[in-house]
Amino acid sequence: MAIKVNFDAKDTLGKNYELIDTYNNVKIVAQSLIDMLNAIDKEEKKNPDMNFIEYGELINRYVKKNVARILGLDAKGVKKLDNMSRSDVTKFYEELADKFCDMTVPSTERLKEAINSVNGQVPERDVSEKGNEQDPK
Repeated sequence: MAIKVNFDAKDTLGKNYELIDTYNNVKIVAQSLIDMLNAIDKEEKKNPDMNFIEYGELINRYVKKNVARILGLDAKGVKKLDNMSRSDVTKFYEELADKFCDMTVPSTERLKEAINSVNGQVPERDVSEKGNEQDPK
């Protein structure tokens, strides 16, 4: 059975998208992930002291570029992505990467977790979501 990923873009792009795991779509998503990871490596070599904002901007740029590529958007459509929710676009791309390639898209949150695990730090839990804020001391 085909794997499907939906993207609700009717308000901004004029249509909703349903992508299935065709060989071509999987190839496009896989190559887009490789391109993103290569860009991160290249940027880290140029700037070994990259901060999370710089990582975030680089990742956001590639997520938008890769979503535009997989949807086959023209220049006008790419500009319209700028007016969509970043988190909606990112969730769509993350779902494509996960379902089509069994891969995880880099994010600043995942980078923080990796750094903390290397440093032996336990990530702080956000208890404010549950309305149970506690003093971490």
